[in-house]
Amino acid sequence: MNNQATMKFTAKHFGPLARNSDEDTSKEQAVALLDSGKVDKQCAWVAKWVLKHPGHTFMELAAIAAASDDSALFERYCDIFHKRLSLAEDRGLIRKGPKRKCDINEIRKLTWWPV
Repeated sequence: MNNQATMKFTAKHFGPLARNSDEDTSKEQAVALLDSGKVDKQCAWVAKWVLKHPGHTFMELAAIAAASDDSALFERYCDIFHKRLSLAEDRGLIRKGPKRKCDINEIRKLTWWPV
């Protein structure tokens, strides 16, 4: 039997990538993402965009990044920014700023700033 499938996961294993109430498969995926280094790369990537464009919301940052790469990636970038900005903050790479109306959908959202 696979040891990983029976392992009891705690928050220290996967941080905010999966909740304690999530299925084991979600927790296993979170561990795999962390082990692969993908989460570290994504955190560094979102922090880079915040450093280049401070004071923007996650949607605005996604739009800026998509405009420089391929506008078809906007939804994917929204997902990455939404998931990784808080984690990058937890790692001390960036910080939350005041909320303001987002230029993309006109809903109040947090802004993100360099540390």
